[in-house]
Amino acid sequence: MFEYLFFKLGWNLAKISDFKTIYKISDFIYLLIYKVFKYRLKVVRQNLRLAFPDYTEKQLNKIEKDFYHHLADLFVETFKFYTLDKQSLKQRIIIENADLLNQYYYAGQNVILAGAHIGNWELGPLVAPFWFKHQFVILYKPLKNSKIDEKIKQARTRFGSRLISIDITARGFTKGNKPYCVVMLADQNPGNTKKALWIRFFNIPTATLHGLETYSKLYNLPIFYFDMDKVERGKYKAKIEPLVHDPRNQPKGAITKKYMERVEQSIREKPHLWLWSHRRWKHQYDPQKHTLID
Repeated sequence: MFEYLFFKLGWNLAKISDFKTIYKISDFIYLLIYKVFKYRLKVVRQNLRLAFPDYTEKQLNKIEKDFYHHLADLFVETFKFYTLDKQSLKQRIIIENADLLNQYYYAGQNVILAGAHIGNWELGPLVAPFWFKHQFVILYKPLKNSKIDEKIKQARTRFGSRLISIDITARGFTKGNKPYCVVMLADQNPGNTKKALWIRFFNIPTATLHGLETYSKLYNLPIFYFDMDKVERGKYKAKIEPLVHDPRNQPKGAITKKYMERVEQSIREKPHLWLWSHRRWKHQYDPQKHTLID
């Protein structure tokens, strides 16, 4: 109950506040999560040292501080984005090369759009129908609090996107009234390491989700990559680019490797925008048990 009341407070506060005000709130939240409560600080520092072993402490500290600033922004602006109308939302993001995807729609081709937890990924379900012709299907992990989950689902789908729980991923690939685009964020830890593909990520053998490769091959769907950057507070730009055209002709692990390499490139270009607070290298590679795809 307390969790939902806190959520409603944040929602209503974002609704009545302008962006100048919510970023003042963000500055305060930054101090709380970084300086006071040190939210997942050990995890963030460990991840940064693993990813950038050659960086100086000064360089790592800058990424760390910038990340927590962005994390605070992400929290408040996402609430605000949920309350904006279509025209206001569209002004918050510029998407380059949207026609690359739309060409496949006119050809009647279903596709996969692979992204990562970079920038503000919550903008995806909201703005996709403004820019693209496909029926967008967003794979997501349901929240434990059912009331909050339902409220966010309503916000994410109000302009036409569909949400499918990762527990029933296969349903996202069912035929609809028009060609679909399934959005997959595959840069987090797999729940089941027995099915994971082990790929070098920042030169570290890393357990990686297999769904992107499995479903692209199963349905022979071309894959596009969605890269996002932060222009300024509350404004983003994204670029669509082809990743894999012929999934069934790719050897095992090749698709996942190409995806992870592209994600790593994005992170290196703008490291503070990635979600460093999750334990990306939680699982340890064992050469006796796992096969590393090089």
